[in-house]
Amino acid sequence: MKKLGLPLLFVSMLFAAPAFAGDEPRPASPPLRSDDVVQLGPDHERLCREAESLQENRIRDLRAAIDYDKKVESELLNGAKVRDADAATKEAHAKQWRDHAAKNEKKRAAFNAFASWLETEARTDRNFASERRQAAGIIGKGWREAFEAIKGHERFLADLKTHCSS
Repeated sequence: MKKLGLPLLFVSMLFAAPAFAGDEPRPASPPLRSDDVVQLGPDHERLCREAESLQENRIRDLRAAIDYDKKVESELLNGAKVRDADAATKEAHAKQWRDHAAKNEKKRAAFNAFASWLETEARTDRNFASERRQAAGIIGKGWREAFEAIKGHERFLADLKTHCSS
């Protein structure tokens, strides 16, 4: 399971890591008065449009990453539930085999061996379920952080639109 968790963590971080670049809070700029504004010409407007486009694309990409991460998180949690149910079933079967072993002297060793195997499988299933929940927790933390990063990008985009339209 660890082999599954690490790639999922890596993929999630690929989407989440760029979300943190440049998201440090900046002090608010004082509002400009119309007599303070100097028109910079077509290059300035091109740069403004490009910067706005970059911010809009980043917001769109982060939202897509969040949607994907939520889907993966949900699948991991569902997989954990399935593994827990499998473990419970195997534990119940192991108990039945132990009961049969207690009643049948000739087959006791074979029945107990099978019960031990079922118990080992149940522990493995519980470990897999736990690892899936841990991976889902990491992915959930990442998409929540990316969601907060979107707020920063939206504020920056609003500042750009305010200052570029002057």
